[in-house]
Amino acid sequence: MRVRPRWTLLTLGALLVVLLFSYPVWRKLIPSRAASTVDFALASEAQRAVFAQMRQTPGAAATTYAAMLINTFVAPTGDAPTPDSSVMTAIKSGEFIQIDAIHSAKGHATLYRRPDDSLLLRFDDFSITNGPTLNVYLSTAVLPKTAAELQTGQSQISLGPLRGTIGSQNYTRVPLGLDLTRWKSVVIYSEDLKTVYSSATLS
Repeated sequence: MRVRPRWTLLTLGALLVVLLFSYPVWRKLIPSRAASTVDFALASEAQRAVFAQMRQTPGAAATTYAAMLINTFVAPTGDAPTPDSSVMTAIKSGEFIQIDAIHSAKGHATLYRRPDDSLLLRFDDFSITNGPTLNVYLSTAVLPKTAAELQTGQSQISLGPLRGTIGSQNYTRVPLGLDLTRWKSVVIYSEDLKTVYSSATLS
């Protein structure tokens, strides 16, 4: 009868050793608020709330957070001369919006007609939260805030990669002969995450 407590202690000790050595495997099965806080330690409470919603898509929150931590890159000033109002006409303009605490931009988007009848899109006083593979689109949607709103039943034209997360920038790949009555907004979209970062209604 005296031997049983010893065997019990030995069994418990062996079990504890197994659990400790297998911790890297089974710890992933246990949700941890502390781990979530550490993962996004430099994010605000509002940003953490958005990250929590993004966890349904594997890797999306981590990719977004990593992109946010990368330093902003300034648009090359030599490629963005200020449009000459004496020869260019402003046709449409709008303000970029904040969708949530992470997907947000500020500044003005203006569509100009040049003397040769070609079009130029310009951003002024512009800044945006950094994200992976951000691209600029013209869209027939009025103010898309999601990928579904941008793509479902709508059309879009790619104007190329975002030239900078801060600073004025010009986009000249606007197709000739564009029916401007159809194109309602400028959209900044992450190709990797299939996510709208901001948009501006053109009116």
